[in-house]
Amino acid sequence: MQMLKNKEMWTKGCLSFWSWNDKLEPEKLVGQLEQFRKAGIHGVFLHARGGLQTEYMGEDWLAAVGICIDYARRHDMEIWLYDEDAWPSGFCGGKVPETGERHQQKWLEYEWVRADLAAPGPRTVALYRKREGGGWTTASRPESLPPSEELLHVYYNFNSYYSDLLNPQTVRLFIDSTHEVYKRHFAAEFGKTIRGIFTDEPQYAAGKYPWSEALAPYFFELQGYDLLSILPDLLVGCEDAMSVRHDYWQTISSLFTKSYAEQVGMWCDENRLCFTGHFACEDTLSFQMMAVGDVMRKYEWMHMPGIDFLGNRTSRPVILKQVSSVANQLGKKQVLSEMFGCSGWGVSFRDLKYIADWHCSMGVNVQCQHLAAYSLRGRRKRDYPPSLSYHQPWWKEYTLYTKYAEETHRWISRGQAASNVLVLHPITSAWCMHDPGNRREVWELDRRLGELTELLASMKVQFDYGDEHLLMKYGAVKEGTLRIGEMGYCAVLLPSMPSIESTTFTMLKQVHDQGGTIISVGEYPERIAGLPSPELEQWCRGHIRQVMPTRKALDAVLPDGLRRLKIYNDSGSPDDILYVNERIDGDAIIYFLYNHEKRRDWSGILQWKGKFRISRIDAGKGKTTELEAAYADDQTVIRLDMECGGSALLVAVPFHMESEQDLQPRLHESSRKTVSLTESWELAKPLENVLALDYCQYRLNKTEEWSERIHHLHLQQTLTELQRQVDVQLRYEFRIREDFDMRHSLRIVLEDAAECTLFLNGSPLNADDASEWLDPAMQAIKLSSGLMHGGNELVIHRTFRAEESDSHYSVEENVFETETNRYFQATELECIYVTGEFAIIPESCSYQDIQQVHACRTQHFVIAPQPKRIRSEDLTPQGFWFYAGDVEIQTNLPYESEVGNEEIYLELPSPQAVVIGVDVNGRQLDSRAWGPYMYRLTPYLQLGNNVLTLRLTSGLRNLFGPHHHRDGNPSFVGPSSFTGKSGWEDRIFSYNPPGETWSEPYHFIPFGTGRAPLLHAMSRKAVMPE
Repeated sequence: MQMLKNKEMWTKGCLSFWSWNDKLEPEKLVGQLEQFRKAGIHGVFLHARGGLQTEYMGEDWLAAVGICIDYARRHDMEIWLYDEDAWPSGFCGGKVPETGERHQQKWLEYEWVRADLAAPGPRTVALYRKREGGGWTTASRPESLPPSEELLHVYYNFNSYYSDLLNPQTVRLFIDSTHEVYKRHFAAEFGKTIRGIFTDEPQYAAGKYPWSEALAPYFFELQGYDLLSILPDLLVGCEDAMSVRHDYWQTISSLFTKSYAEQVGMWCDENRLCFTGHFACEDTLSFQMMAVGDVMRKYEWMHMPGIDFLGNRTSRPVILKQVSSVANQLGKKQVLSEMFGCSGWGVSFRDLKYIADWHCSMGVNVQCQHLAAYSLRGRRKRDYPPSLSYHQPWWKEYTLYTKYAEETHRWISRGQAASNVLVLHPITSAWCMHDPGNRREVWELDRRLGELTELLASMKVQFDYGDEHLLMKYGAVKEGTLRIGEMGYCAVLLPSMPSIESTTFTMLKQVHDQGGTIISVGEYPERIAGLPSPELEQWCRGHIRQVMPTRKALDAVLPDGLRRLKIYNDSGSPDDILYVNERIDGDAIIYFLYNHEKRRDWSGILQWKGKFRISRIDAGKGKTTELEAAYADDQTVIRLDMECGGSALLVAVPFHMESEQDLQPRLHESSRKTVSLTESWELAKPLENVLALDYCQYRLNKTEEWSERIHHLHLQQTLTELQRQVDVQLRYEFRIREDFDMRHSLRIVLEDAAECTLFLNGSPLNADDASEWLDPAMQAIKLSSGLMHGGNELVIHRTFRAEESDSHYSVEENVFETETNRYFQATELECIYVTGEFAIIPESCSYQDIQQVHACRTQHFVIAPQPKRIRSEDLTPQGFWFYAGDVEIQTNLPYESEVGNEEIYLELPSPQAVVIGVDVNGRQLDSRAWGPYMYRLTPYLQLGNNVLTLRLTSGLRNLFGPHHHRDGNPSFVGPSSFTGKSGWEDRIFSYNPPGETWSEPYHFIPFGTGRAPLLHAMSRKAVMPE
């Protein structure tokens, strides 16, 4: 049996998508690799992406890859290849489909035609006539039929932009044009510096009935009858189409697996590379049916199977369980997730940790961080942000996060998963029920599977999904235990699934006959491979216990001893908040606990049967603390507190207690005095602030009147629709208050400075001494003279280059994503920024706070003197609306030491900053990026006056936006989030979002301490444990 080599640890640490999205230059490549290394990123995926101006897979591209390999080899980093020019994988930047229709993606369509008009063409699959009494027959000679008889014409359509990945020969062509090219140039580094290759969203014709020249022969081989005989029932429908659908979609899924996943996986295996990445639409049963058929069987052929999960959010953990289950069963040590994309420029380390911890709680232990942009020029800023890169103000502190993630992943990769319950995965039922035109039945399967998954996770049941194909291939029953590969399950749960495979039925009977536990938490299956089976229905009713999918019902029927750990909340009830990932590592048991309540702290009791020493690992800091435990009645009990959205990594090691241990006194808090630091704080140094000019007026020649104010992205679309090159003049206004000291230097920042002629208040502006600002594409020009109090006018003359194809691509109509994902325009109009030591005050503004977002309704922000003192809670509305960077604020702190065990602590209850640093009298305490934000100040205080300094670091959200989205601060962000036109990003949380998402007010997020810092004086006394 052909299998991959598993059991290997493929990567040592955090990985990043490195978006190659501009002209690749050696110095920039090396410089950014150095930035990755310093930030704790151990390896990078060389990811071609929209905006790339170096020919994909050309000489310069391959030279750039070689430069990166050389650097990585010398600095113990990893290079990971990415197999496509943007995505989805499989077309080699267009080279594969350009070879002709044979290798282009296809799908079935049909129409009704009169016999006298039926003219079979080169894309005709078959003509059918309906038989009297039901059924269909092919009409090979339509001219011999009555002229008016209606015939069913089945034909295929095709996508000239993408490849037919159901065809093994097409996939081989893709491998030859991509993988083999890398092999010719870099084979010596395969399995060494080059660790593997990432595939991204390969798919068949999504949402359609896929077709391929390879399909009919393979269908006959797999099913034993002619595919053409069932196409009318499949496409048009019949009284009971479940078996027809089953056979068609089973064949599609199997062929896609064999053609793509197996072929690419075995090529990587033979060439010492890790095959990783993810397939399209793996989230739900419904999505899988649209694009891949059955994602779990694809994971069999990946050395490090993966998923993608985008946005600043979590969901039902079905997608995580699918991939980790296959990894557990087939001995794959590492599971990857492409995460953090679309979470927006405002994402914090706290958010990253919350998302990553959710993955860890279900066994995902490798991060592919989406993404780090090579360039932020033009629309690249809006390419599913954030860019987790050197552009960020917090980049110098990023090791706070990467060290945490790396150590956590190492711990949850040890030993073996403790899963002992198998949930049959209902994808084969989805095959029977899937209709691209009506997905409601499959949605219901999804809902029930998702609810069951959440229920079991909340019950702390350690479980895996069982894919029926993998069960058939790797399954066996021994002494009532159902095994799949390396895992054994003492209980089997059947969710709602109307159909199962015949091999599954056979194994269920073996489990029952050998005394195993089988439980149904939905309707019993009544079909085998879509065909009614009275035998199956009768057997299930006589041998499988059916219960409601509730905690109480499952607790009553699951075998005793299934869960080693019991968790109770503060009220004494069984906890339903924490998720637990349990692993067995020799005698030790490793637990990763995750509080999925993002806004609520958790406290409770953990209880084990037997005696264990319990240690808590402080991941990222290399600290281990043995927790205080109580032992009674052969049980171990500890108390645990967790932050909202937090996690705990515990290790339990059994021991034998010969006698009662001497109890040692422990310090407990006896009193606390708290003072709120509500007074204003002093800015330790002036800030380089920013004013964004995102609106302008324009005209195409001097004789025209200036247009109304228009946002730069809307102007981009307006000029693109002209479909020709034009010279354009842009007029920006900004205002300076009368009390602003004009000796403070101001600069403007713009892109394409070399292509622009600038005028400030009518006088030419020299751009020769421009300097880099944030990104090499963004140039800062000093405004040395010509400024005035009141209104100022900046006029830019430039050429706007557009072609007919730009208009076609910009609205994304009838253009496949292979093209739109690589597309960029020659001219991109971007925001202009004014920078300097100032504050900005909204003119004629009304603003309100909505769900932690400032909605500011104004047309202009006025430059004003920067305040010397501010309130710490939120700097944004105090003149720093667009600010991005560090802020140091300080206050005086008198201290008089008292005799005893008094300790002084600083607490930040709810900070609104990415990183918080604390400094007392010039001595730095550790920086923190997530709770608890409690700092022990006592060792740093001196008698009398002390200077307390807070260092707050923001992200780029208030600088880059989106500023005008109706949701204020959307948690799923993509290009359309900035334009005001609803896109797929808006449908993540809404089935029917409005077509227009533009909002005139500016939207900003808070930046500061959130609430006033608290100063605690705590006294402690020794107490003997009970």
